[in-house]
Amino acid sequence: MSEFDIVYSDHGSVYSANKFKDFLEKNSIKQSMSAVGKSMNNHPIEYWFSVIKEELLRRINIDLPTVEELKTEIDKYILWYN
Repeated sequence: MSEFDIVYSDHGSVYSANKFKDFLEKNSIKQSMSAVGKSMNNHPIEYWFSVIKEELLRRINIDLPTVEELKTEIDKYILWYN
């Protein structure tokens, strides 16, 4: 049993790669992709990333954060946001 039943994404190369699709199938996860050229079909996630860019990333006082620093900041932001 997977933690996720479905993954929503756009048609980015990562999400349309066979390796990613095989991973989803192996873990019984369905994939739902927005229509090509229709970013509004994926509005909730597009909005969320714009919020993160505007409210979090532009305020971080770290010039080039490491992946771990960025994860920590995003986790803290999500806790605050919710």
